[in-house]
Amino acid sequence: MQQHNEPQRKPARCAPHVVAYEQEYLAWYQRENRTIGEPFDPRGLLTAARRQWRQWPHLIAALERCTMRFPKSLIYDYFVPRRVQRLHWKFAGTYFLDHTPWGEVALDVIHDPENPGGLMIGGMEYFERIMTWPMNKYGEIVPPDSPDAIHRKHHA
Repeated sequence: MQQHNEPQRKPARCAPHVVAYEQEYLAWYQRENRTIGEPFDPRGLLTAARRQWRQWPHLIAALERCTMRFPKSLIYDYFVPRRVQRLHWKFAGTYFLDHTPWGEVALDVIHDPENPGGLMIGGMEYFERIMTWPMNKYGEIVPPDSPDAIHRKHHA
């Protein structure tokens, strides 16, 4: 009996735009489905909240639970995974904090019946960055030292 040996085939080379699309899709998929975020230390927020939110101890308790962040952009971090956001995001309000390590921030509060006080912090907007950081030509906020930065003109 004679064996038929097929020639070894090399894997097909993909066009660069196909590879770029696959990489972009994989990054999106991983971002959307990850459940473990980056470590976050809420102490800077807690210091400010204990001075400014004395009347809302349940919000201070919610801030204490913010130990993981899921970055969305330079101006917004989530404190809950995307899957939780999609399934359970029931907006309760936005609360501002001044004098944090990041300047003024806006915290999005969502309903969470499983936690004491019934609330959790869904995310944080770096309000100070929005107001003071430069933009690029597409209108996106960029760090001040970015080569694409178009600095804002300040009016006296």
